[in-house]
Amino acid sequence: MSYFPPRIQLKLLSENRGPLQFQSHEHARSVIMAWITFYNRSRLHSSLGYMSPMEYENKWDTKQRKMVA
Repeated sequence: MSYFPPRIQLKLLSENRGPLQFQSHEHARSVIMAWITFYNRSRLHSSLGYMSPMEYENKWDTKQRKMVA
């Protein structure tokens, strides 16, 4: 297996309860992209005040636009 960032690897291992086994390259890509999408759009991050990165970015962008206006 080539290098996987540890957090992704642990999450996929815990979900599959065993070694990472993908049926194809496309299957691997879709599983990993689904996890990355969840991580960036839905998962709450304590370092961001328990907001998802997307929520944090939207809040930051709104604040910046108000400061410019």
